[in-house]
Amino acid sequence: MEDVSNNKRIAKNTLALYARMLFAMFVGLYTSRVVLNTLGAVDFGIYNVVGGVVVLFSFLNSTLAATTQRFMAFEIGRSDDIQPVRKVFSVSMTIHIALGLLIVLLSETVGLWLLETKMTIPPERMNAARIVYQFSIISCFLSIIQVPYDSLLIARERLDVYALFSVGNVLLKLVFVILMTKIGSDKLVFYAFLMMLNGILLRIVSKLYCLSKFKESRYYFEKDFTIYKEIGSFAGWNLSAHAVLVARTQGVNILLNHYCGPILNTARGIGIQVNGTLTQLSGNFQSAVIPQITKLYSVGRVDEMNKLVVRSSKLSYMLIVLLVAPFIVDTEYILTLWLKNVPEYAVLITRFTLAVTLADSLSGTLAHAAYATGRMKKYQIIISSVLSMVFFGSWIALFMGAKPESVYIIEMGLLLVAVLAKLLLLRGMVCFPVTTYLREVVLKGIILSLCSISVAHVVQGLMDASFLRFCMVCFCSILMTSLVGYYVVLNKTERAFIVRWIKDKLPKFKKH
Repeated sequence: MEDVSNNKRIAKNTLALYARMLFAMFVGLYTSRVVLNTLGAVDFGIYNVVGGVVVLFSFLNSTLAATTQRFMAFEIGRSDDIQPVRKVFSVSMTIHIALGLLIVLLSETVGLWLLETKMTIPPERMNAARIVYQFSIISCFLSIIQVPYDSLLIARERLDVYALFSVGNVLLKLVFVILMTKIGSDKLVFYAFLMMLNGILLRIVSKLYCLSKFKESRYYFEKDFTIYKEIGSFAGWNLSAHAVLVARTQGVNILLNHYCGPILNTARGIGIQVNGTLTQLSGNFQSAVIPQITKLYSVGRVDEMNKLVVRSSKLSYMLIVLLVAPFIVDTEYILTLWLKNVPEYAVLITRFTLAVTLADSLSGTLAHAAYATGRMKKYQIIISSVLSMVFFGSWIALFMGAKPESVYIIEMGLLLVAVLAKLLLLRGMVCFPVTTYLREVVLKGIILSLCSISVAHVVQGLMDASFLRFCMVCFCSILMTSLVGYYVVLNKTERAFIVRWIKDKLPKFKKH
């Protein structure tokens, strides 16, 4: 009965986040188009790379976000007492405030040096870039002190509320973007100011909600430094993973700016926007599963945790392929339909970005199984060493005159190596079923991707570019993904569960 309840909770949270994702996707695509057309390719590229300098220092924040979620979910799964959760929240808030101040210091020193000496920005836009940079620092600080509240919502599995806040955030951004088009001043500076204002409002609303619903969100200064040491130790080893992630994203972004100019950053920004919009569904599904993974480990149900990791990784990869495959095949038409004027390199970079996502998604929820154990030293040293080569390999390739797409090829190869390394490490940590994962997730996932993309490519070749062709590409790709997913990827037990779930739901729909 408990497993059924957990599955229902995961399903409910996934549906709430899915609805939020669909809304955010359509609004986000529209706002991105308006922002690009309003700012222009150069200013859009400047905004991405200038904001990226601040994000370069915020990897510490990402580290602590994952740490906070893990410790909160662990304590919630272990008992109903709110005091340990409140202790984790208060310690996390203290650490995040200190971290925010540290990142402001780094941004105003090292970050300014990078902006002034290493960025390729047109001289006439340098003053605007400096102002945007300061707004970005404030936005970054606000996002850092927001993390404990978001982590509490996720750990408490109140993802319906989390989704509601996200929808409000998206709506506010839409209002601000429309407002930006009506202002005659420097639109790049005004846009950065509005994004900062958006962060302030989100911070206020989130804090007020948590204070009214969760007693453990009432902050106090915790003097027991044992918990600081425990969280700091976990975060310390987790730090390398997020530092590598920033190097893979913003670090490579800076390299592309240095060797290829701001137009390449515009193309990369478009690719990241499309990719982020499409992959929200898989990310939402994982957000609904992660607390359950941690809670199962906290009560010693390791075998059940391993099964959930395999099953959730498989399903999240299916969701990724379902959305990504049509966009990989018909990228040029989609970007033309969306942006009208497609910047140079945007089609190529978007395709490679989506291909990298497919490779990365083969890892599924493996990392969260490692996070649940709290034993991060060996795991993070090895995985971070593998993935750090993305930045250094890209640097060498661009320095030697390689084409921009070479950075994506390097990244895909190293991500596949990282999947195998994660599996071998988890086998020693929690007796993880490596062979089962390779068969059920990696092998079946590759088969699914090839079938879906191949069918979509054949359909595209039979028709001229049009909205009808795009619809046919999507329909055939989704149909192939569904058929191969149901008959090849899912096992007999999982197929039976889906059939039973549909039969249970049909009478409810008929009544309405």
